[in-house]
This record gives sequence, structure tokens and C-alpha cells, in this order.
Amino acid sequence: MALVYLFFGAIKVGEGRVREKVPVASPFLLLISGGIAEVQARSRLRIAWSNCSGRCVLVAIAFALCTFISSPAFSAVVLQYHHVSDDMPESTSIAPRLFAQHLQLIETLKLSVWSLPRLVAALRSKETIPDNVVVITFDDAYDSIYKHAYPELRKRSWPFTVFVATDPIEKAIAGFMSWQQLKKMRSHGATIANHTQSHTHLVRQKKSEKNRDWIARVKQEIEGAQQLIETETGQRGRYFAYPYGETLPEIERLVLEMSFAGFGQHSGALDSRYSLANLPRFPMNNRYGQLDELKTKLQSLPMPILSTIPQARIISPNGMNRGIELLLEVSGKELNLLNCFLSGHGKLKTRVSPEGDHVRIRAEGVADLIPGRNRINCTLPAKDSQPVRYYWASHVWMTKTRDQQWYEEP
Repeated sequence: MALVYLFFGAIKVGEGRVREKVPVASPFLLLISGGIAEVQARSRLRIAWSNCSGRCVLVAIAFALCTFISSPAFSAVVLQYHHVSDDMPESTSIAPRLFAQHLQLIETLKLSVWSLPRLVAALRSKETIPDNVVVITFDDAYDSIYKHAYPELRKRSWPFTVFVATDPIEKAIAGFMSWQQLKKMRSHGATIANHTQSHTHLVRQKKSEKNRDWIARVKQEIEGAQQLIETETGQRGRYFAYPYGETLPEIERLVLEMSFAGFGQHSGALDSRYSLANLPRFPMNNRYGQLDELKTKLQSLPMPILSTIPQARIISPNGMNRGIELLLEVSGKELNLLNCFLSGHGKLKTRVSPEGDHVRIRAEGVADLIPGRNRINCTLPAKDSQPVRYYWASHVWMTKTRDQQWYEEP
């Protein structure tokens, strides 16, 4: 962080000529961090001198100039893990050795590890978040978290969150933690949070189900899990992770009505511009969690998506044949360096159109999508940042089969 001081002096004027200079205490302090400048008045300007007859004139002398950039500098990154194991599927697992290296990298980068409740409180109050915050979360309460991740985190006295689907805990299914283990972790800094009762696909409304019955079923999944978590662990905070990262506007409205902060599985940093209904997290595994890639993600910057085409989140395989469009909240950057990547299609050919403080991205139509969750990730290098940092935006569409059936999980 560079510091630039603006000093002020008072010039005593009398009888038509400058008589003497009088210093003024409490200068303004110009704070520059990550290419963003913000003037903060550290104290009120006080002019105190004696024997000042005649008129006094304030003269400001700036010792440095800087360029102001409108986008926010302060944001946080939330990491999402599942298994911490050498024996589980690569797509949802990170090796214990690699996980330990993740924590070492966080230490090396001198990042500040916050609890999830602290981050959500800051977002709710629109509090300024320092530019070096990371939050660590785990989904599903696998016992490998207790065996391999918890000892490393406890050794560092770092807070973390475990999103719990309660049915496997209640049924004592092999491979999951017990309530006793969860309570022990809570006593050492863990937040135990809500991941529904059965880890169901919340977006899958049954054919015979009316909208109100579907939403009532979703509400029961969340309420039932919350009651068990509060009873078994005493944890009363309302933090929710969508199973599979799947959600719809109707479910997000319910989550907010129930006073939860919701978290998905789409990538990106976050700040107070994001809705608390569906906050981004970077999924971590052996494939996408190698150290170079992790470092890039830990240093990423937020780039909110304001609208999408297709607008619907559940689409058919041919739903993007006519093209893709995103409206991003970002401006004043080198937009020719913006890149977007789509699941199964790699880098997209895009056209970028600035619109004030927003950018509209249009991509040509793509071939039929594979049924499943299809994500788009867009990145843009931050101008003059050293090392290079990237603004990051991500969105998920759920693609049914050609005959409008739901996909199976791999």
C-alpha cells in the first residue's frame, strides 16, 4: 500500500504582502491500494496559531498525483472444498498434501482468514472489506474433513465453515462426520451451517407438484436441517449452501425471506454489490486447485453479472445455439483482454460493448450443450496490477436432456 500525503499550509497575509507561513496539522491522507485511490479525512482540519491579524489564506500543496478508478478495491474470496482425501473422485476431492499446501500459500500471501459469519456481517452492513480476505468452507461434512483438514486449521487457529446435510449425520452413514465431531470442531472455531436435510436437487420440481407445494418442500428441507443443527450444535447462524450449486430465483427469494445468506458453486471474488441470495465460491479440487491456479483465484477481483441471455437457468441442449449475452458491472479496463470460457466449448469468440459503468458481452451461438451444469467463466486482467490480478465472473445454467429429462450425477 502506497501512502501519499497532501500537506496544507496557512499563509499569513497582512499589509498587502506575505508575512509568514504557518503549518496546519492533521493532513488528509491519500490511500492507494491495488490501483484504487480513496481519500480519507483522518481528522478535522484545525488551524491554530497565535497573533494572526489580518487575513489568512489556506494554500494546498500536493506532493503527488494519482488517477482515481471507480471500481471497488475491497473484496473477499470464499474457497469451497468437499473431500480432503486421496481415495475419492478427483472432481470433488483434494489430496491432504495439496490442501496443506493451500494453507501454506495463504500464509505466504499474508491473507487474512475470516469466519463466514464475519464476512456476511460485513456484506450486510456494506462495511469495507480489506483487500486480502479469504474464507474457507467445506460442503457435505465428510469425515475426511475431520481427519485431514481440521487438524491443519486448528493448528493455525483459523476459522472455517462446514455446510451440513443432516440426513447422513442422523443416519450415521459411513464416510460422514458425527454430531459429536461437528460439536468438537465448533468449539475450536468452526461454523456449522445448513446444506438441507437430504442434499436433494432443490430446482427439480416434480411433475405433479404445484409451485406452492414445491416451495413448501424446499422450505422444509432448509428448516428441518436448521432445527437439527441448532439442537445438536447450538449454532444459530443462518448460512446456506445450495446442494450442487443449483438454484432458481424462486428459491433465492425463499432463502432471503428465511434470513439466510446463500452460497453457490460459481467462481469469483465477492463484495457488497452481490446479492446475499447466491454468493460465489471457488470450488477446489485436485484438477482446479493446483497452486498456481489457486494463487490467481485468491488474488481475484469481483465482476458482478447483472443479466444473462439465456435468461432462464434451466435450458435445453440447444439453448445457446443463437448465442450468449452477459451484462457485467465493470468499466475503465482494457476490455480487449476480456476472455470467456464455457463448459465443454473452451474459449468463446466474443464482442464487447462498453455501456457506461457496464460491459455487454455477446458470444456467437455454440453447438448443443451436454446435459448437466454448464458454467461460463469470464476474466479480465486488472490494469497495472503487479502481480497480474483478474476480475472474475461466473454463471451456471442447468441443461436437461433432449427429451427434457434431468441429468444424472456422475
